[in-house]
Amino acid sequence: MLLIMEQCNPDWASVPLVGYRIYQSLAKIADVTLVTHDRNRAALQKIHANDKITYMVPSKAEKRYYSFLTRITTF
Repeated sequence: MLLIMEQCNPDWASVPLVGYRIYQSLAKIADVTLVTHDRNRAALQKIHANDKITYMVPSKAEKRYYSFLTRITTF
C-alpha cells in the first residue's frame, strides 16, 4: 500500500499525530510504503528505522516560493 502523508510525525500533536496513527495502524495489517515530508525524518527513524519510508525534500525553488508567499500574506 502506498501512503502519501505530508504530515506524519509521532512527536507532534494534532494533524501530524493523526497521520502517524493512521500510518502505524495500517502498517500492522498491510505492507505499507510511506511518503512524507523530510521534517518528519528524525522522529520516524527513531521508531521505524527499517520501514519503507521515502522523505520528500523541498527544492530551493519551493523554499523560495513559500518564503515569498509568507512575506506577501503576513501583515
